[in-house]
Parts: sequence; C-alpha cells; structure tokens
Amino acid sequence: MRLTATSETYETYAQQLWADGLCLIPKVLNSEDIGELREIAHAARGSHTGQSFPRDSYSGLVTDVSDLPELSAMIGRPGLYALLKAFGCKDPRWFMGFLIQKPPGGGPLYWHQDWWGWSHSISYKPAPPLVFLMLYLQDVDQANGCLRLLPGSHRTGHPLHEEAALSNFLAFSGGSGHPLLRDYPGEIDVPAKAGDLLIRDARVLHATHRNRTLAWRALLLLSFVPAMALLPESIQRMVEIKRPKLEKIWPVEHWSRIAPRVATYCGSALPIEICRRPVAHAFMQHPKNGAH
Repeated sequence: MRLTATSETYETYAQQLWADGLCLIPKVLNSEDIGELREIAHAARGSHTGQSFPRDSYSGLVTDVSDLPELSAMIGRPGLYALLKAFGCKDPRWFMGFLIQKPPGGGPLYWHQDWWGWSHSISYKPAPPLVFLMLYLQDVDQANGCLRLLPGSHRTGHPLHEEAALSNFLAFSGGSGHPLLRDYPGEIDVPAKAGDLLIRDARVLHATHRNRTLAWRALLLLSFVPAMALLPESIQRMVEIKRPKLEKIWPVEHWSRIAPRVATYCGSALPIEICRRPVAHAFMQHPKNGAH
C-alpha cells in the first residue's frame, strides 16, 4: 500500500471530499495487493454465471465481508487508518464492507445515497459522518460500469432524494426510463485505474453505468466512521446495531487483526430512528463552507 502524498496534498483531497463528496487517490494499492484481492474476488465469484443474484440484478454479485475472513489483513492494515487520519479523521473505525462484482453485461446501478441518519443535525455539516473507501481491482470507465456521481449533492437538496427514499432498492425493477436510472444535469463519471482509491461521502447521490464488456468488474468497498467517538450516542448505537458481528463469525486469528479497529459501542443510548430522506430546509441552516 502506497501512502506517499504530502500533508498539503491530503488537505486538498479532504477539501474535495467535503465540497464534492468524493476524492480519487491514485495508486494506493501495489501490484501484490491487487493480485491478492483479485484472487479473493475470483474465488468468491466461483462458477457464478452472472445471470441471477441474491440481492438485486442492479448491484451485481455482492459478497459481505462476513463471508471473507481472508480480507482481515486488508481491513486491519494500519495504512488505511493513517490515510484517514491524514484527512483529519479524529477516530476512524471500520464499519462494514462488501466485495462488489458487476458481471459482463451487468445493468447500471440506480441512483441512491447511503446515509441513514438524516434526522440528526450532524448530517447537514460539511464533515462526512460516514465514508466509503472504494478500492479498484481493474481499470474502470464508462464501458465497464464506472461510478456516476452528482458532486455536492450531499450538501444540498435534489429531487432524487425523494425518489430514492421511496424506492425499495432490493426489489427495484424499474426500466431504463425510471427516474433512478436517468441522466441528470451536473452528473460526472469517475473513471479509475486498478489500485486507485476513491473515497466517497455516504451522503452523496451516486449510481453506476452498465458493464458493456465481456469481463467482470470488481471492487472492494469498505465503510468507515471517521470520528466514532465524536458521533452522537444515538448514531453510535445504530452503528453498533448495523455492523456485522464478525467476532461471532470469523476465526479468532482473523478477528484479532481488526478488533481494535472496529466501530463498537457499549453504552445504553437508544438508537437513532433510520431516516434516508434529507430535510431540504435543513441544508439552508448549515452553509456549505461551514466549519467541519
């Protein structure tokens, strides 16, 4: 894992993450890392034909890390946490993760956002309450299903917020004309190279293109809480509820590698009520350039 950027460069990346909802850091994984992760992806894929999926056809083949203890070395790698601290994250803790593989000919992923705490005022501040680290195992572009994203949509209201909040993602079966599959003004493509790291704010609206190639497209998606100890206890409690209980699933030698890094909560606070729809007027109370 290569972490060679200067502190000034990381500050630039952090500002981009806060402003746009994403930043792309090139060549974070070395060739050995990429090779090991590709082997894990290939094994997880097995003899899968790419014709049917347990979650939904838009997501592709999604393997929870609960089923992949061999990822413990990557999840527990100190360099990931050093990188997040270089971004100014006060108490970065791992939350959950998935190996996502889009099959040849796989459809586009619909527009959505991944934050569930919009009922709390912390959701409208510049600093992300939750981030996703996307580690690419192949070069990705529009042809094989790269990310599409609406920059800044984590900091302002958008009609898609209502549409996405009302949709049952796992049962979603809309055609190409559905609002969650359309093109929108201001959206951008985010191509990347194998080994690049894309950090995405959980609140930003995003989707993917379909995979028009004959090859599988794989990435490792790891979710982190940037400042677990500073979150409201009601949100910490929900993090504890939602996180995979790997201590009950993984072999001890794998769990021990990540145990000190995991977002856990032992208090007695009641969990925040799940809310996936932002309140439009709340954005107005927290200017985009406010302190983080």
